[in-house]
Amino acid sequence: MNQAELDVVIEKHEKWLRDGHGERANLRGANLRGADLRGANLSGANLNWINWRDVVSLTVIAVQINTTRKNNQITYIKELEIWTTGCFQGTLEELKDSIEQTHDNNDFLKRRYYRAINYILTEADFEEDLEDGEEDESK
Repeated sequence: MNQAELDVVIEKHEKWLRDGHGERANLRGANLRGADLRGANLSGANLNWINWRDVVSLTVIAVQINTTRKNNQITYIKELEIWTTGCFQGTLEELKDSIEQTHDNNDFLKRRYYRAINYILTEADFEEDLEDGEEDESK
């Protein structure tokens, strides 16, 4: 998807958010590599299976792990506080609930998911620390 096509999708989605007359963005499977999402409101959009590489203006942290599928990806979009994995999309608490329900009899997979989540949260905090440090240096 090129930037012009993406801009149209975002415009329709933001209209949908405002008054319900636009169209909810379905970016499932989109290649957003290098896309500029500055100012875009993607709340409520379908954000599963996206290539987020080099996207501009969002902090996206993705980890690939082997779960019930090889190279399953867990993604956290920090500014939206959205997590995705497979067909799941939701908040951190919803993700944890889903893991507990889906893998209630498999402690190995639950631990693997939680290790990935903890890593992502650590990286998200590290990014904040870097940004805070840059602000301090500019003063």
